[in-house]
Amino acid sequence: MLKYVIGCSLICLAILAASSGFAQPIALDDEAKKRYSDITQKSLKTPNNLSRTTYHLAQELTANCQSDLEKARSIYVWMTHNISYDMRSFEAGIYPDYRPRAVLNRKEALCGGYAELFAALCIEAELNCKIINGFSKGYGYEPGAKFEVINHAWNAVEIDGEWWLIDATWGATSMNTTSVRNPMREAYFMPEPEQFLLDHLPEIEAWQLVNNPISLAEFEAGPLAIEEKLNTPGNFNFQDSLSALFELDASMFKIEYQKRVSLFNPNNTSADYFIGTEYLYRGLDLLETVHELTTPDIAEKMPALESRIFDLFSEAAFHFSGLKPNSPYFEQGQALLDETIFQKGVCKYEIAHRMIEIYSSYSAQAKRDQFIAFEALVDQYFDQARLYFAQIPIESRYFDDATEYQQEYLSKRFAEL
Repeated sequence: MLKYVIGCSLICLAILAASSGFAQPIALDDEAKKRYSDITQKSLKTPNNLSRTTYHLAQELTANCQSDLEKARSIYVWMTHNISYDMRSFEAGIYPDYRPRAVLNRKEALCGGYAELFAALCIEAELNCKIINGFSKGYGYEPGAKFEVINHAWNAVEIDGEWWLIDATWGATSMNTTSVRNPMREAYFMPEPEQFLLDHLPEIEAWQLVNNPISLAEFEAGPLAIEEKLNTPGNFNFQDSLSALFELDASMFKIEYQKRVSLFNPNNTSADYFIGTEYLYRGLDLLETVHELTTPDIAEKMPALESRIFDLFSEAAFHFSGLKPNSPYFEQGQALLDETIFQKGVCKYEIAHRMIEIYSSYSAQAKRDQFIAFEALVDQYFDQARLYFAQIPIESRYFDDATEYQQEYLSKRFAEL
């Protein structure tokens, strides 16, 4: 979510962008054209009191729709005529709540708010819709300008098994600082991907929806470079690439997505933060399962579990360490690096206590026979925990917790044996 705020805080005032008049890409017969027009008119007449929740609004907007195309069209028409671009917030550098309910209440948004609301309405209308982040040549853009961080958000919607791009921000008719209403821009409702790429570049190749994706450098170079690349043969299968992403669970999707972001734009200063965060969260989730193991399962399952937890924490630490000082997430990444190291110590500490549980379950004779072996094993885990805790710098918010572990617990590590 934070990415959308940061992206829109740059140059996403695309509502003033010029329209190139792209044609509607889906061929419609006379009957479909009539329904298409009727859906547009009905959307414009939707009562304002039905726009308090995404559920009720989506139900009203799509009640008479007979296809996914008509649903997407109705949502786009309503949004571009009823949500104003929030110029005041943009110019003041204040970025308000962009969640769908907040956008509906205010009837204004920045690009992240448009993309979030469009996606939410699509979901309520049972449309498969995604939020796309990337670069745009909107307000303030000058030919030849370089792009360092994402500055815009839009949507991709699946119609009859095929993905199409939609930018409700650029299609909008007004701003909250003027009463002037411009015509809705048809150019940004499901244009041909090759046309869309002239001023929109997703942060991963697959969402370009072309088989010969352009690079960031070609996007920066301008229309001639873009068209030259698109006119050359390509063998990139964007559908297979997207399908491979969608098959992943939510956490691995985020990790793989950010890896693609970094691969597409090696100068990206933030991808490591998001990748590291996902690895840290996966490690923390797995650490919770240490407590769930039954005593008989500890000896059998703990080694593999410990190895997996540390692999995840090590991946997290690697990516947090890779953040550059110019990244907007650098300080947050350093704090999470401290947390990752701290959690490694916690993991060793918790495993030591699970080992003590095994020892406690033994008979008196077995305890006497196994004491030396268990003492060495427990001491090893506690000592490893101490080493991790000792790495936490004094200025870290985890320093006091690490000190407490060492002073109050590690000194008593054999009390339970």
